[in-house]
Amino acid sequence: RHPWRNGLISSVVYQEDDGRIIGCLGSLRRPMRWKGKTIQMAISHNFMVDPGSRSTLAGMQLLKGFFEGPQDLSLAEGNHLSRKVWEGMGGAVAYPYSLTWTCALRPCRFALSVLRERGFPAALTAALKPLGSLLDASLNRLPGSPFRRRAPRLPGRALDEETFLARLPAFGSAYQLQPEYDRGSLEWLLRFLSRRQGLGELRRGAVQGDRQDVVGWYLYYLKPGGRCQVLQIVAHPSSREEVLDHLIHDAWRQGAAALSGQVEPRWLPALATRSCLLTQSGSWMLVHSRNPEVVQAFHRGDAFLSRLEGEWWIGL
Repeated sequence: RHPWRNGLISSVVYQEDDGRIIGCLGSLRRPMRWKGKTIQMAISHNFMVDPGSRSTLAGMQLLKGFFEGPQDLSLAEGNHLSRKVWEGMGGAVAYPYSLTWTCALRPCRFALSVLRERGFPAALTAALKPLGSLLDASLNRLPGSPFRRRAPRLPGRALDEETFLARLPAFGSAYQLQPEYDRGSLEWLLRFLSRRQGLGELRRGAVQGDRQDVVGWYLYYLKPGGRCQVLQIVAHPSSREEVLDHLIHDAWRQGAAALSGQVEPRWLPALATRSCLLTQSGSWMLVHSRNPEVVQAFHRGDAFLSRLEGEWWIGL
């Protein structure tokens, strides 16, 4: 019951001659803006083939049917196997959007949480937690430390739907490809994200400039003591560092151990100066379009695409 359904772009299944369904590929429509005009993007998700039928051409036929849909752009996030199938069918990998950035806010606490995720004994990580907290507090007070968190210069406030809708076209105008929202779709998406369990509280913050105009915003899931997932960070080009500082300070003040998000290429200078670590986690951004210019926009970082517009949020 999502707001973007229109009956033209739909999910597909693969059916054997005897009527058995052995594969499916989910598809969700999202409107985008390409050079100022509305186009249709289809996001692939839940790409599955029955284990006993994976030696057949079911997977390729599903992807072929998906590519032949009416959409102007096809998008997915896939593992190494999905990437090979996607490229074999004429799709491409958007390498600049396939990276993840991580900013350690409490590095010792973050290291302990990573060890715990990788099977380190819970009793041992719990015993080390007081020492880690002490070291993190020392790093925050140490002059010249990259982990010293200062209050941001510009004021902030909660991000509302009116600000998002009013300012997004201006912030996205520097990109050839940008997302398109209306009030109904934005409110539905934010309600959906707010109800999801397990990732924490959805926080929305806007940053005001010297003339009280909004120069950017951020949305992320707050998980005190753990890694917080960033869904979107938007800013005027001259205010990216200020907005990133706001996000980092807000998460740190709320007790987060780290922040993590999808890399948007134009944010790389701001991320680098905040000692953010870039990694490739095994999830690749996959694109396909009959218009080669659209694909090239991803290769050169000319697509405004966050986790709000990609596949990431669908599986939450």
